[in-house]
Formats: sequence, structure tokens, C-alpha cells
Amino acid sequence: MAAEQVTSVVDEPRVESWGEQGRRLAPVVLLTIVAVGLVAGAVLAMGLVRHLPLPDLTRDPAAVMSAHWWVGLLSFLGFALWGIGAGAALAAGLASDPGPRRRLLLQAAALTGFLLLDDMLMLHENVLPNLHVPETAVYLGYLVAVTAWVWANRVEMRRTDRLLLVVALLGFAGSIALDKLVDGITNWTFLEDSLKFGGIALWSLYLVRTSAATFRTVRSQPSTAAATG
Repeated sequence: MAAEQVTSVVDEPRVESWGEQGRRLAPVVLLTIVAVGLVAGAVLAMGLVRHLPLPDLTRDPAAVMSAHWWVGLLSFLGFALWGIGAGAALAAGLASDPGPRRRLLLQAAALTGFLLLDDMLMLHENVLPNLHVPETAVYLGYLVAVTAWVWANRVEMRRTDRLLLVVALLGFAGSIALDKLVDGITNWTFLEDSLKFGGIALWSLYLVRTSAATFRTVRSQPSTAAATG
């Protein structure tokens, strides 16, 4: 009973006054404003240097192209899933103590964040090939990065729902294979993109479940200390 009472006190957030919260969050808000300013400044500079219409860099693609709202629907849903997985892994990694689980999650967040940027900005299809980096070389780079991440965290992954990750990688592999084997055949595009979307969904599900398990472990630590004390 005493341990349960201690746990409730530890887990219950303290009510802060507006002044206390303002002083505590001022550095966070300031840092966020600076980061947003840097991103907006970079977009502005890109538009000015390349003589691009600024609304084209800030508005939704469907609005710029006067396209229907459903254009790219599955692709946009994939972006959202990438973001959910990366955000969950980052939050759980920062909340956990230094160790194998923290390393697994933070590395996954960084890798997933880069995959999101690549997918959203079409780096491997348009940007990098224009910089004389072949698409095949990009795929090989991703294979090396994912393999290195899995190998470095192979022991900790045994404590996670790793089967989800395996099936996700199979989905990615199938999508890439179709992209290479039947490139330009429209009828196969739906299957190719569906396999990719399924891979993203399972990849993010793996990260969300692993992050949720990590949060449960973090929350149970104060109660364990109270019970043993």
C-alpha cells in the first residue's frame, strides 16, 4: 500500500503557475523559434537563389498544382507513419537511461528520420541522381545503414517484437525489386507502393511497440525503488 502511494506521488505531475511554467519553458520556446527561423530562412534562401516562387515552397503540393486532394494519398499516409515511428523512438530513447535500449531507439529515430526525408523529398529518385549519385548506390547505402543498425543492436532486439521488423524489411525489399524489375509498367505501381506502405507501417509499428514497452519500464522504476525501500 505504501509503495502504491509513493508511486502515485512520483507519477503525478505537479501543478505549476503560469510564471513557473513560463520560466521553465522559455529556453525551449526560444530554441524552437530559432530552429523554425533557420528552416524558414533556408527555404527563403533556396527560393531566392533558384528564382522559385515562394508559395511553391510553402503551400501544399495539391494546392500548387491545383490537383485533387487524393493525389499522393498513400504516399502522404506513409510520411505520417514515418514521422510517428521516428517521434516515438526519439521520445522513448530520450526518456530511457543510457544503455542498449536507449542506443537502439535513438539510432532508429535518426535512421527513420532520414528515411522520411528521403521519401518526402524524393532524394534517391531525383535529388541525389542529379548530384551524380546513382539510385542503386543509394539503395546499397540504406542496406549498409540498416544492416549496421541491426547488427549493432542485435542483442537488445531479441527483447523486442523483432518479427515485425523482419516483415517490414521484406516489404521494402519487395517494393525495391518491383521498382527495378518492372520500372515504367503502370499496372505494377500500385503493388510496388503498397508493399512499401506495408513496410513503413510495420517498421513504425515495431518502433511504437518498442517505445511503449520502454516507457512502461521507465514508469515502473520509481515504484520498484519504493517497494524495495
